[in-house]
Amino acid sequence: MDRRLFLIGAASMSAVGVIGGCALTPASPSAYSISPIDPGEHSKTIEALKPPKRKRPVIAVVVDKEGSETTDTIVPHAVLSLSGLADVHVVAASSYPVELFPALTIVPQMTFEDFDDRYREGADYVIVPASHRIDSPKLVPWIAQQAGKNATVIGICAGARTVAAAGLLRGRRGTTHWYEVEDLLKEEPGLIPVTDRRYVVDDGIVTTTGVTASIPVSLALVEAIGGFQQAEALASRLGVSSWTAAHNSEAFSVTREAVWAAISGRVAFWNRQSIGIPVESRSSAIALALTADAWARTDRSRTIAIGHEPRVELDSGLALADLSDPATKVSRMVEVERGPAARALDETLAAISTAYGEDVARYVAIQVEYAWAEGRS
Repeated sequence: MDRRLFLIGAASMSAVGVIGGCALTPASPSAYSISPIDPGEHSKTIEALKPPKRKRPVIAVVVDKEGSETTDTIVPHAVLSLSGLADVHVVAASSYPVELFPALTIVPQMTFEDFDDRYREGADYVIVPASHRIDSPKLVPWIAQQAGKNATVIGICAGARTVAAAGLLRGRRGTTHWYEVEDLLKEEPGLIPVTDRRYVVDDGIVTTTGVTASIPVSLALVEAIGGFQQAEALASRLGVSSWTAAHNSEAFSVTREAVWAAISGRVAFWNRQSIGIPVESRSSAIALALTADAWARTDRSRTIAIGHEPRVELDSGLALADLSDPATKVSRMVEVERGPAARALDETLAAISTAYGEDVARYVAIQVEYAWAEGRS
């Protein structure tokens, strides 16, 4: 599900100041404080994430033809590919391009059939992004099949709901995007919900909080596969200082500012801007995903990937499709961060704040469950 939609429904109830029985709350900078994770807990988590089969693991990032979330999909694939420690593939039911939401179109690298033929023992890890259709008849059985072959299954964000549809969360501890928790518990009442953890590991099944948790959980996998020094080196390269599960769940709720940002954006739908993002061969997949995802969530703009060729291979090896011609007219061009890739989100939120106001930037940050406060993260 596109997390922008929750505020649209919420807006109709904003006059009474109540959403789903919960009072609208103002954003509070103090809410962003996070208690550190005990080193012993982190060590146990990393141990539980170690490859179940191969020294050099095989990783499948699964996408659904009806659309999977942009950052949930592209970031884990990129982090793990750039680590050089695993064979990582984006896998789908067919080889046709998949339009991600809320932005970008990618080309799957393998079909389920191809993957099964090549890796008869199955994957070591299966990464499940949030998808529009949580009960996909092609995706869900394949995930369950891989779990039956002893793969570690990782539900990113609302991908936990697809993992639950595969019957893998019953009796397990887990988490998901803050707005999806209630629905997940309805679909899988046997889940034991966990708060204040960015990712949770329980007996071969991993779940994470919202969109941006894809970065720390991917680095945790790098540490589990290659050790702390490998993870630290990659994290430094990406501009990430920590990848523990530390999180503050109370920092995320429907705020007055967010509801106003949603209402005002929808009211001005006829004046929506087009944001052009130039993409070149070997562009940073992580920076591109974070940039395009954030701009597309403002309710004031849509993102258009622009390139000299209709298809471009990113630095992760993943191909981006359906790029628009450089002559395409757009409202503004936005350059992707060329420094450490993970910092692209802070840069983009700052740019959104300048373009549309701080409330809109916070609205985007809430959607991707990112602790951003006046430029601080």
